[in-house]
This record gives sequence, structure tokens and C-alpha cells, in this order.
Amino acid sequence: METRVQRALQNRWVAIAATIAVGYIGLRVMLNVIDDAYYDYYFYPHMKGAEYTYPELRYAFGQAAILLWSVAGL
Repeated sequence: METRVQRALQNRWVAIAATIAVGYIGLRVMLNVIDDAYYDYYFYPHMKGAEYTYPELRYAFGQAAILLWSVAGL
């Protein structure tokens, strides 16, 4: 028994639109995570010097998980 979504995705144009949407969202999220990681782990520590404290490790794991999700979306 097919669901409504499965029947819609059998249409080529709906599948292409869904693929483009998922890829675009994945790309935007990936660029945002890379930009945040650059500022949090490279730029600000060099700018602030010794008084800068790095974000907690759980945030790095979260960013890595989101980055892997966005790569899978691409």
C-alpha cells in the first residue's frame, strides 16, 4: 500500500524539486556551521589571545553532527 508521499515522489518533477530543496538546505546549513566553527575555534582565539575560552566540547560534537547531516543531505 503506497502512501500519498510515495505516490507524489514517483512524479519526476516532484522528486527533482524535493532533491533540490534538500540539497539547498543542506548546503546552507553546512556553510553556516563551517562559518561558525571558523569564528569560534580559529578567528576569536587568535584575536582575543590567552583570555579567550573555547566553547564546551558538547557544542563541537553538535556542530560535527550537524555538519555530517548536511553532507548527507548534499
